[in-house]
Amino acid sequence: MKTFQSYSKLFKTAFYIAQAERPFSDLCGLCNLMESMTVKLGSTYRNDKQAAQFVHFIAEAYKADLSKLVMSSDLFSLLIDSSTDVSVVDEEMYLRLLENGRPVTKYLSLQALERSNAKGILNAVDNAFHEELNLEHNQWCQKMVGFGADGTSVMMGQRGGVSALIKRRSTPCIHTLCCTQAGTWH
Repeated sequence: MKTFQSYSKLFKTAFYIAQAERPFSDLCGLCNLMESMTVKLGSTYRNDKQAAQFVHFIAEAYKADLSKLVMSSDLFSLLIDSSTDVSVVDEEMYLRLLENGRPVTKYLSLQALERSNAKGILNAVDNAFHEELNLEHNQWCQKMVGFGADGTSVMMGQRGGVSALIKRRSTPCIHTLCCTQAGTWH
């Protein structure tokens, strides 16, 4: 029981580091601080490599839980937003669905785009569902009823935009939403 409690505290500390966007090397210093306040952690697994491993396991558990939630949900909406850093364009993706009868927004993925056109973005969406949740497009398309993005033509174009491509694949997708401030989604 004591070992489980120590591991639990180490995992929580690693989670804090990831959430605060701190370097994994902070783990050792935070462990020393906690032990100075009489929190017993043990002497192993207190380094940056182990912090990265803890965060990896936390992420895998999150993905497994999200995959189960998506598979057990009757429907969901996909919200995406682009970000550009130097010459790299990424798509940040969220899912909006019901969890225990309440609407929630869950982080899905950050995908680098090979091409920043509608087909490239749709490929990134496919990759996100496949890599993060192990779902093929025929599985997620059947449950998707909404799509939200900014108002650019690549996203919301009626013929060749991401919205139009998704509507062709996803019969239930009946509503698309144009949001000018994607930051309000999460």
